[in-house]
Amino acid sequence: MSGRASRLFPLLHDSVKRVAPWSRFIGAPDFPTYWLYNEDTGFGRSEKVEVHYDSENNVEKVVGKNAALQEASIEFSWDGTAKKSIAVLKKGVTTELTIEEWFSEGETFKLYIDTRYADNSDYDVQIRITKPSSQVIDSFDVEVDINNKTLTGTVDVASESVPQIAKDIVSELNKMNSPATVAALEENMTTALAVESWKGGSYARELSWQGIFNIGGSAMALKFGLGIGVAYALVCYTLVELSEAAS
Repeated sequence: MSGRASRLFPLLHDSVKRVAPWSRFIGAPDFPTYWLYNEDTGFGRSEKVEVHYDSENNVEKVVGKNAALQEASIEFSWDGTAKKSIAVLKKGVTTELTIEEWFSEGETFKLYIDTRYADNSDYDVQIRITKPSSQVIDSFDVEVDINNKTLTGTVDVASESVPQIAKDIVSELNKMNSPATVAALEENMTTALAVESWKGGSYARELSWQGIFNIGGSAMALKFGLGIGVAYALVCYTLVELSEAAS
């Protein structure tokens, strides 16, 4: 990760650290050594980045163009029926990565974050976060499907200590040494995403318990890479805002 990119972490962590103070360790040496989703060096740097907003001033699309006028984009959408927030990361017109996030409210409340890598399902990930039975939120249960394994653990949202499941995910990432690339995770585009994510998180007056689980999911997802971390965070923010507005 470049020095410039690493300096963006405080922007995202400004929101995430409120419910996951241990997240500041993400990006430290060997934590992890290898990201799950990496920049596409063949696409190179975006010389122009545009952020498009919808009528409610939510981010609708981020588009980057390189020196050869090739485009990469991240398109955000909302499925009001399923109450699902979606981000599609494209290189030109080709989808490379899809992120979907939704709540399941039954006997047990769960947050699902489903990430699919179009070129190779070996790099798909799903995170499931379960609401504790008590209304007092001190911890939550997490399951992560990664590298053909299901990792489980409990995260104390107030602890300064890195939870064991975060260490387990990092161990899998370092074993995988993933070659997966996504053009839209280019540095200038993720800079724009980091700013939008920070704005959304900072302007929120307070975090609902849905928001706490949601940003907790972003903290887990940060380990997959800076770019994917800010994409998750923006999907998270959209899900909480629009889900609560629709309820």
